Amino acid sequence: MAHYKCPRCGLIFSYSLIPSFIAKNYEMMIKMGTLAPEAKEKIEAQKLRSRVKILIHPSYVRPMCPRCGTPSIWIGSWAKEKIEEKLGR
Repeated sequence: MAHYKCPRCGLIFSYSLIPSFIAKNYEMMIKMGTLAPEAKEKIEAQKLRSRVKILIHPSYVRPMCPRCGTPSIWIGSWAKEKIEEKLGR
């Protein structure tokens, strides 16, 4: 589970990375703007090595914000915890 923040509306949300989905649909995700273009060569290199599971860092994935639909930015789990502490949640 990775945590992301929308640069447009400021919503912080969790997103589950599904490596098998990313491995099959990485080209479509790059075209949509939900995957960084740099991730393409990393995924293809892992496929050539016949890895069972594709490993990808959450910073390459940019899921759409559930509120406004803008590609979001990875903030890491520590950032979400810090923000929740400040808000008193």
